[in-house]
Amino acid sequence: MPTLTALLMSCIALMVWHMPASAQEAPKGLHCDLTQPPEVAGELPISLQDFGVFARVYPRVTEVLDGYSGCQAIWSEASGLGGKPYFVIIERGEVVGIWPRSPERLCRKGEDPRTGCRDPLLVMAPSYPAGCLRQAKASGQLSPACVAAFMSESQELDARRLAPLLKSLL
Repeated sequence: MPTLTALLMSCIALMVWHMPASAQEAPKGLHCDLTQPPEVAGELPISLQDFGVFARVYPRVTEVLDGYSGCQAIWSEASGLGGKPYFVIIERGEVVGIWPRSPERLCRKGEDPRTGCRDPLLVMAPSYPAGCLRQAKASGQLSPACVAAFMSESQELDARRLAPLLKSLL
């Protein structure tokens, strides 16, 4: 009779066997091999009270167009990865995964997040242009150009989230 440990190991082996390759190994594609943020990487505040603590994001949302395939790399000390990036995996403009694998399941195309999945577009990170948060920390305020650039990123994501809904209504 198999032991509980043997049964658990069998279950884990079956789960790994059925995981997509992107969940098992490092993703491949444009920007999926980055280890350090480029100088032009966007900045995303970790705390709204302290602009000196931020994540770096590359490429920025406005650079990830509908046909883009590759990764959006995000470096954050808060991620628990020791300064290594995690990657949002994108195929033809659609978010298809996160690496290292997230415990949260991403919604499939057309699936309602109320089923317990996470909207894939919510894992993409809008960001301020490079230097904006460092400048804000020094001056005590964000420049209007930085705010406008961040709003453009946020609006781009909102438009991508609303597009399927609008198509379904037409």
